[in-house]
Amino acid sequence: MNKKNLNKGFTLIELLVVVAIIAILALLILLALNPVEMQRRSRDSERLSDLGTLRKAIDLTLADGGTLPGTTGTPFSRNTGAASLDVTDDVNNLVGMDIGKYLSVIPQDPQHEAGDATTIQTTNGVCPSGTASIQKQNMVYTFTSDGDVYVLTATLESTDNCKIPSEDGGDDDDLYELGTDPGLDL
Repeated sequence: MNKKNLNKGFTLIELLVVVAIIAILALLILLALNPVEMQRRSRDSERLSDLGTLRKAIDLTLADGGTLPGTTGTPFSRNTGAASLDVTDDVNNLVGMDIGKYLSVIPQDPQHEAGDATTIQTTNGVCPSGTASIQKQNMVYTFTSDGDVYVLTATLESTDNCKIPSEDGGDDDDLYELGTDPGLDL
C-alpha cells in the first residue's frame, strides 16, 4: 500500500517562534508609542484649550461691562475644599464674575479628582529627562484677580510640554499662566 504523507502544516516549535516574534514586535511598538505619555499630552492639550476658552469668556464678559473681582487666588475646582466652586452649578459665579452668557460649564482639569496625578517640576527652567522629576499634586485651574487684571493657571504633566510654562510669559516655570496681568505674577 501506498501511504501518503499527511504531515502538512507547522510544527509546534515553528508556531512558538512566530508567536514570540509577534510578541516582541508588539512590545517594541508599545514602547515606541508610550501610551502613558500620549495620555499626558492629550490632557495637557485639553488644559491649554480650557484656559483659552476661559480667557475668551472672561474677556467677553469684561467687554460687556463685567468687572473683575479682587481675589487672592481662589481656585475653581471641586477637589480643593470650601473655597471651591461646583463647576457645573456655579458657572455664573466664577470667583464673583458672571460668565454664564459665554460658558455653560466651567471647564475642569482632566485630572481634577485624581489625588495621585503627576506634574513636571523643572529645575531653573530646565526640563527633566524622562519622568524623573515628576511629583504628585492636586490638579486644578486657578483664577487670580486684583480687580484690574487677572491670571489663569494650570499645571501641565507631559514631559514633552515642559517648556511651555517657562515660555508663557509668566513668572512660574512650573505653571502654565494666561491672563491680562503683565508678567502674569499676581
